[in-house]
Amino acid sequence: MLKTSLDAARGLAALWVFFYHIRLGIEPGVFRQFANAGFLGVPAFFVISGYCMMATSRRMLASRQSAGRFLRRRLRRILPPFWASILVVLAVPFLGAAILAGLGGAFHWPAPRWRQFSALDWVELATLTKGLWVTGGAHKPYSAVNPVYWTLSIELQFYLVMTVALAFRRRFDAILLAVTAGCWGTWLAIGPFAPGIFPEYWPMFALGLLLHTVLDRGLRPARLFGRWSGAASAVAFTLLLLGSLGLATYFPSESLARQTVFALLCGLILWTASGIEPAVRAELLVSRALTGLGKISYSLYLLHIQLSSLVAMFVRPVIRGNGVLPALLCVLGTLPLTYAFYRFCERPYTTHAA
Repeated sequence: MLKTSLDAARGLAALWVFFYHIRLGIEPGVFRQFANAGFLGVPAFFVISGYCMMATSRRMLASRQSAGRFLRRRLRRILPPFWASILVVLAVPFLGAAILAGLGGAFHWPAPRWRQFSALDWVELATLTKGLWVTGGAHKPYSAVNPVYWTLSIELQFYLVMTVALAFRRRFDAILLAVTAGCWGTWLAIGPFAPGIFPEYWPMFALGLLLHTVLDRGLRPARLFGRWSGAASAVAFTLLLLGSLGLATYFPSESLARQTVFALLCGLILWTASGIEPAVRAELLVSRALTGLGKISYSLYLLHIQLSSLVAMFVRPVIRGNGVLPALLCVLGTLPLTYAFYRFCERPYTTHAA
């Protein structure tokens, strides 16, 4: 229904998060402001995930597949690449030290923060349960290894909720509505209270559930705009995209409300994209590049911080300063490394794990 648009959105969201994590190396300006808002790539991922999980759930309900099968497929999709990424993350400090020594410097044995981890810390990390009851930033329990892992913990909790709803298949919609109402009510009544668990992020995920439901029931741009569907969708898409970029770039708050508003804009953008996607040729170079980026977006998201630090060792001595060019070169240099990880550590687990 939205395959090309979803792949492109995944890729762009992953790039935006990438720029967010390297933003301190970019000189002040409009691009730096845009990079400062890269954390909004996460709400975009939650919306996309909600859409995809609703699509998968509907197919499984129609074919009477079990809730256990749904959960097994989701775990197979995210956990093996995640575990492989941990090994890469642990190796990067030592590889970086070896590269520096090879470039003429002295070898200094790294002292990463994860050296202080206990056996329990490693078990909690591997099972994505490390930050469940954290009271500060949700990323903090994972930051000694890789701060992006916190979102995988939230995604896993989303999958568990969907599994419960699928287990009570006749009450599937009612359960999701109850969870959504409960999460909204809790958020409005007391605000964020435990960033390591899913309720405050569920409304973003639920917008993706709603997007699929709306499109699945035929409420598409063509039905609203009639014969002007293509042109009206294109105009609406452009205005919403510009509005979302303006919100991201010029309103720097990282509040949950802003993230949720941005998630709503993402849902509307994807809805309008469904009206213009049929007119976009997948063979176009830009379209193919974005969908290709979308395919490796999970691998890029998992490892962009660590792999870009290795690439920067070669870029920074050649192009000094904090301009946009060194940042772009670091990104471009990281993509082939990310693709290699995708090819050998992620793609084998994508089959039958929609």
